[in-house]
Order: sequence, then C-alpha cells, then structure tokens
Amino acid sequence: MAIGKCEDDLDIDQDNVTIGFADFEVYPTRPDANTMTRLTEHLNGDEVLIRVDLGIASGEFTVYGCDLTNGYVHINSAYTT
Repeated sequence: MAIGKCEDDLDIDQDNVTIGFADFEVYPTRPDANTMTRLTEHLNGDEVLIRVDLGIASGEFTVYGCDLTNGYVHINSAYTT
C-alpha cells in the first residue's frame, strides 16, 4: 500500500517502479488470465515472494512477514507480556 504513495518522493519516478510476486509482474504490466491462474497458485502457497523495484538504485533489502489471518491473530491475542 505504501508503494502507491510514493509520488511525494522526488527520487522515485512512478514510471520506473515495477511490482511483482515471484516471477509474475503485476505493475505496471497487468497479468493475462493464464498468468493470473499461476499467480493465484503462488499466492496460495506457504511462502509468497513480493518483488518491488523502485528504479532508483541497485541495492536490495529483504523483509520477512508472517501469517496474519484471523485465526493467527485470535490465537496470539491470548498472550500477555
């Protein structure tokens, strides 16, 4: 969501931004029906790779996330610190 709010950053040109999941580019190119089917399979997997290229440098950054389904949040809401 924050990637779409980069218009105020002077060093980010939205025309150079690409976004994808695994090897499936979804922005700025819209995937066709066949790609969407394969993309859906990827998104339903245990691990989802999200790629974002801001087109401003050659660096890399890795971010790890976790399951945030209703069930996960409910189970973990019982913990106290």
